[in-house]
Amino acid sequence: MNLSRDYAGGFTNTVKIYQIKNMENSNEIDYKIVEKVCHDFSKVLEDVCSDPMVRFKYPAIHYPESLLPYPKSVISFALNIWKEFAEKKNDKSTVNLLEEMITVHLPSFVPDDEAKSLNLNLLTSDICLKLSFSKKFPQGEEKGSGTFSE
Repeated sequence: MNLSRDYAGGFTNTVKIYQIKNMENSNEIDYKIVEKVCHDFSKVLEDVCSDPMVRFKYPAIHYPESLLPYPKSVISFALNIWKEFAEKKNDKSTVNLLEEMITVHLPSFVPDDEAKSLNLNLLTSDICLKLSFSKKFPQGEEKGSGTFSE
């Protein structure tokens, strides 16, 4: 059973659940699998942070879990393994980056219905509506005139 999903919700041929579960229950870690899971999650983060349409669609910065390439528990496990490895190597910048991914970015992926609700609530909140309808015009601009005076 493959766990990696593409953006359409289909399955791709990558890391399998038993590979991660075997690592969780033993002392043997396959760092290639850990690296693959972390890399795939990084790619999703890059996509959601750089694509203006994704940022527009999810203004509350709560993303649906269906965008994740693996279940959150698998990603968390892999990120923590990689963090432990970086700590042993005394690679502080990587440790800090992974800590941010674990504590900030991964929790921003929530169940799909919750993401939809949180983002919709933000878009329809009184504050958001007031901001969008209370535009102040620059001095000398007349509403609807199409010109600006200096």
